[in-house]
Amino acid sequence: MTIANWSARRMIWLWVGLLAAYAAFFTLGAVKLQRARRAFEQAWGISPASDDTGGVTFSPVQLAQRDSLVDSLKRLAQTYLDSPEGKALAESLQAGFAKALPSTRVLVLVGIAFLAPAVGMLILTIVWFTRRRAAA
Repeated sequence: MTIANWSARRMIWLWVGLLAAYAAFFTLGAVKLQRARRAFEQAWGISPASDDTGGVTFSPVQLAQRDSLVDSLKRLAQTYLDSPEGKALAESLQAGFAKALPSTRVLVLVGIAFLAPAVGMLILTIVWFTRRRAAA
């Protein structure tokens, strides 16, 4: 049986299988991240904060004080980052992130491996469609 003889139903099921595999991959990744987050929260004794803020309103004076505090904190942070200690901290953080993050080459290879099934299925669909039209 050649690819031109494949039914549309077979091609649809191949696409459904591919999408199901991607959905399973994303679902398992999300479950793993959720479990890791819960384990971290339990290890540190952290509980989620309440999101009930419906009754909180700020007066114009409180908003001005908040903005003044934010501006003061920004100036303080900038002063620290301009100091020798702040520059050393920024450099050490940058070096740590450079070691922790994978290289661009690894990211490209992972991206190719992740997208290869979808690209292969797209090519298979195009070949199937063109050969089916040529045979008809």
